[in-house]
Amino acid sequence: MKEIELAKKENKDELKSILEELEAHIRDKADGISMENRSQLESVRIARDSMGTPESIAKEYKKRGTPQVYISKELWCFFIFSHLL
Repeated sequence: MKEIELAKKENKDELKSILEELEAHIRDKADGISMENRSQLESVRIARDSMGTPESIAKEYKKRGTPQVYISKELWCFFIFSHLL
């Protein structure tokens, strides 16, 4: 049960981190665009749209999050347990 709770917390933390990163990217782009005499709202819309569709953004994050080490089902419990100590 602890493993499930740990996984839920890690997923929430990861999601929060991703959303904060995306927001920072949009703000940075919007700041640059607003220097072109555009309204703040228009700048944010342009910045958001330039990042691509939600599907394409998710696809990039999935690539980035692909694990480099694979752990078999049989060893997963030992892996989790070792990280709890």
